[in-house]
Amino acid sequence: MGVESRKEKAKEINRTEIVDAAEKLFFAYGYEDTTMSEVAQEA
Repeated sequence: MGVESRKEKAKEINRTEIVDAAEKLFFAYGYEDTTMSEVAQEA
C-alpha cells in the first residue's frame, strides 16, 4: 500500500467519522442547534 493510498484511506475514515458524528448530533439536538465545534468534538 503506497503513501497516497494510505492518505486516501485516512481521509475517507475521517470523513465517515465526521458525518456519523454530525448525524448523531443533528438527530439529538436538531440541525439549527448543532455547531461545527460540537461535531468536531464528537468526531
